[in-house]
Amino acid sequence: MDCQRARLLVSAALDNEMGVGEEPALRQHLAGCPACRAYADDADALHRVVRITPAAPVPDLTASILAATAEAAAPTTGTTARRLRLALVTIAVVQILIALPMFFSPSDHTAHLSAFDLALAVGFLWVAARPTQSLAGFLPIGTALVLLCLGLAVLDATHGDGQSVWVVTHSFAVLGMIVAWALEAQTHRRHGDAFLAA
Repeated sequence: MDCQRARLLVSAALDNEMGVGEEPALRQHLAGCPACRAYADDADALHRVVRITPAAPVPDLTASILAATAEAAAPTTGTTARRLRLALVTIAVVQILIALPMFFSPSDHTAHLSAFDLALAVGFLWVAARPTQSLAGFLPIGTALVLLCLGLAVLDATHGDGQSVWVVTHSFAVLGMIVAWALEAQTHRRHGDAFLAA
């Protein structure tokens, strides 16, 4: 065995990667080669120093992290947030009461528009029940849906096909999205305050 191979095996042995059959040959080489024996001793000493060097001290942030995540996971319970959630439920119920009868209308156009409003109402109810879990996913979709409903209502009004009831239902849809965005802002602010306080 030459010295280069022996030194590779020394490194492999320190990492527990040396084959069983290679150990006797390495021992025999080290017994007759002072230079490789010195290399093995130096490598072993360096390996020990690296492995037992203590980690740099860091502050214990466990309590503050747990407090912040617990606050983020809990439902928003502030007075303003409760009022916003109640307003969202009220808007959803009114929207369902207006749009549900029209969903069964013989007119496909009326049924399609009422389906938009019913889908939004269900989204509003879901957000009111679970604001911290559902707001981030609902807001972009709900906003796009409201804009589509408004676009259809404007087109209907332009062509003289509009009905006053759509003005009411779409107004509730817009109001519901405004409340949902306000609830998101309130939830975000409360969680930010909790994190800073921690």
